[in-house]
Amino acid sequence: MHTLPVIDFPTSFSDLEQRQAAARAVGEACEQTGFFYLRGHGVSGELRARLFDEMAAFFAQPETVKQRVARKPGRYRGYLPIAAFSEDQANQREFLYEAFLVGAEVEPGSPALAESHDLLWPNAWPDAPSSFKSVVLEYWDALSTLNDQLLRLFALALDQSESVFVDAFDDPL
Repeated sequence: MHTLPVIDFPTSFSDLEQRQAAARAVGEACEQTGFFYLRGHGVSGELRARLFDEMAAFFAQPETVKQRVARKPGRYRGYLPIAAFSEDQANQREFLYEAFLVGAEVEPGSPALAESHDLLWPNAWPDAPSSFKSVVLEYWDALSTLNDQLLRLFALALDQSESVFVDAFDDPL
């Protein structure tokens, strides 16, 4: 039985030696266990706490308020009510969770919308809590930065150019 590897994220992502050391650890973890815990990744606990508070405040609102920003069929942005996807047929029970789905900001009328073949849509933002959008987007940006850094480590672990995967994710959903 393997234990979950703990990998220290480079304290300076501009330092090639630190990136290479982290990439070796990531590669080893992926080869041996397939998973790892990333420590020191730069997404602050304070930001995660603020996001949790915003989400708790949003989900504490009455269903009628949350429904104002409900996800439309075929559009994966906005509020998703409890049991929105009906039943988990394999386990013969309802999916009992609710969610708020967001993606990268896309403006209405953007050429990216037409080019996405209905995969991109503008986010549906609630009026309350008032700081919901700004905190969610701050968290999105922090995770996007971390995503790009991880993609660079995966590429280094595979002896590839650091940008090989980042270039493939230039406009992620």
